[in-house]
Amino acid sequence: MLSPRLPYWFAALLFAALLSACGSAPTVSASQTLQAPTERVQALRLVYHKVRMKTVSTTSYNPRNLSLQVGDTGIDRFGPLVVQRAPAIFAAAQVQVPQATVMEDELLTLYLLRAVQQPPQDDGPRHLLVIGPHSGRVQATSASTITSYVFLARLIDLQAKKTVWQAQIDTKAWKGTDFVMRNFEGPTYNDSYAAELLQAVLRQMQSDGLI
Repeated sequence: MLSPRLPYWFAALLFAALLSACGSAPTVSASQTLQAPTERVQALRLVYHKVRMKTVSTTSYNPRNLSLQVGDTGIDRFGPLVVQRAPAIFAAAQVQVPQATVMEDELLTLYLLRAVQQPPQDDGPRHLLVIGPHSGRVQATSASTITSYVFLARLIDLQAKKTVWQAQIDTKAWKGTDFVMRNFEGPTYNDSYAAELLQAVLRQMQSDGLI
């Protein structure tokens, strides 16, 4: 005789497998060349813009009144992973990244002002690439958390002192939180996801003729 609990466990496992696929690789959803750069990109500085995300609205659907735990998908630790990966990723396209760093709002504003006010050094990068989350959404249930962040990449021509290109990259990560779902691994904002994000940006820059 089959256990009456078997259908529940089978359904739970199937549901978990489906949810583990809720994350997705970074995908460029839009890009735009605002102005032709003064020269093709051969070297660049990279800044990861660490944004302080704010909650603007909250919707709760919890008919069984279960405790909700928002899973950590790693977005707060993502910046250092991106800057660590950047030199090797861009080197594959013969683009040097001699400087990569993480900056928050106030410091980034000052950095950008100084970068465009001072002419680039003769042997220094002529371009600055800024990457960071622009907007996002967190969906949490009693079983899992899905975070969807839209990243914005901007290429600044330091000779023209203008943003000459920008792209929007959609990302989605998943983390199980209850005793069943946490046994399943989905995409999170980890080291491999940082590489995938940079590769998506690099491919788009190549496609748009910047490299």
